[in-house]
Amino acid sequence: MQNLCSGEISSKKFCLKQKSQKNTKPKTKGENKMKLTITPEDQLKGKVIPPGVYKVEVHSVEETKAGANAKNPGSQNWNVQFTIIDGEYKGVSVYKTFNETAPGFAVPFVEACGGKLNPKEAFELDFHRTVKTHLRVVVSNSLYNGTMKNQIDGFMPLS
Repeated sequence: MQNLCSGEISSKKFCLKQKSQKNTKPKTKGENKMKLTITPEDQLKGKVIPPGVYKVEVHSVEETKAGANAKNPGSQNWNVQFTIIDGEYKGVSVYKTFNETAPGFAVPFVEACGGKLNPKEAFELDFHRTVKTHLRVVVSNSLYNGTMKNQIDGFMPLS
C-alpha cells in the first residue's frame, strides 16, 4: 500500500492509504479534480492554540448577512480575521464576528484599535479601516458542534 500522507499526520489512524496499481492508465483531463492542495496557510487556519494573550494584526473584514437560523436573521455581520504576528503560533488565524444588533460588543475592539469613544456621542466604526491594525487578543478554546475552536474573549491595545 502507498501512504498518501506526509508530515505529522502520517502517524494518525485516519491517514489514507491506496493500493499500488501496476497497470496505470494515462491521466485524463478530469483526474486532477481528485486532488486537493492544502497550503501552509490552510494548515494554520484551523489550528487550535492554547488559551492566552496574542499579538495580532487585523487581516481582513468581511460583511455578511446573518443566516436564516441566526438569532437575528438578515442582520449585518462583520467577520474579522486576525493573524498572530509573533511567537510560536505566528501565522495562525483567529476570528471574531460582530453584529449590528449588539454594537456594544465592539467597544473593546474599537478601544484596542486606538478609537476614542465619547459616552455622549455616537461613534461610527468603519471596519475596513481597521485592517492592518496591530493589537492583542485574549483567546480561549470552546467546543462548537463537537469540534474544539479558538474563541476571542477580549481585546487590548498593543502597548
